Amino acid sequence: MVDVTKNRHKFIGGSDVAAILGINKYKTAYEVWEEKKHGIVTFTGNNVTEWGKKLEPIILHEFELIHNVKIHSNNKRFISKEYDFLGCHPDGITYFNADNALIEAKTVSSKAYNHWQNELPLEYYCQVQHNLFVCDLEKAHFICLVLDDRNFIEIEVNRDNDFIEKQNAYLIEWWNRYIIGDEVPLKIAADYEKENPDTSIVEADEEAIGIYEKLKEVKENYKLLTKEKEGLENMLKEKIGSNTDLMNGLNTLATWRPQTRISIDTLKLKEEIPETYLKYVKETKTRTFLLKI
Repeated sequence: MVDVTKNRHKFIGGSDVAAILGINKYKTAYEVWEEKKHGIVTFTGNNVTEWGKKLEPIILHEFELIHNVKIHSNNKRFISKEYDFLGCHPDGITYFNADNALIEAKTVSSKAYNHWQNELPLEYYCQVQHNLFVCDLEKAHFICLVLDDRNFIEIEVNRDNDFIEKQNAYLIEWWNRYIIGDEVPLKIAADYEKENPDTSIVEADEEAIGIYEKLKEVKENYKLLTKEKEGLENMLKEKIGSNTDLMNGLNTLATWRPQTRISIDTLKLKEEIPETYLKYVKETKTRTFLLKI
């Protein structure tokens, strides 16, 4: 079996394109940069990708039977003649209707397929156009097995040179800035959520931003008032001195009385009698609100 992961850091592959463009739901441009620049692989596959690999030969064979053709170059590495950092591993190439054609095979659920509306999703369209360019082909057949419907779908895609030119311009700039150069791509919300699984991020709307600004103003005023409050309290404490109560006739204005507080040194208890500490310790979870200023 061909190891398609070997030296993947040396070029942008078809599966990297949508992520770099920011339209991949499962992978970000920052993760691609980590892989290419530092060899940090954050995603090695899941049940969906694993079964996709297992079913790929079956899908390709079905296409061969339907059209009486042979598919070759399965997962063979191709590198662009123009740019040595643009490459791909097509699912196959076949001689179809008097010309060579690219073959891309996928598996999908009926729920996902219903969102396609009989058109190739942009994520896959970018990958197909990239692979057409790298392999120097004019036409692609995107074949798909809708798993729960047992439905076999074929979508024909023609090469779009204008689209490829714009896409390549972005990929070339990205490679030069972040892989050849020393710039670091910005992280997006998905990157932070993956680093902190307990974190989920929502984008602030205009109302939330307005509330945030108002709360900042209130907190600033609160800080000033707190400082003034503490100053006034200290002035009254000086008036009380060594006494306990400040009176105005029969009215008590303020008290400053000694209090005794008993607390447990939990750190010492944990170190010296850990079994007792574990017996009585209680874990509670709360949500802490912090305003970032």
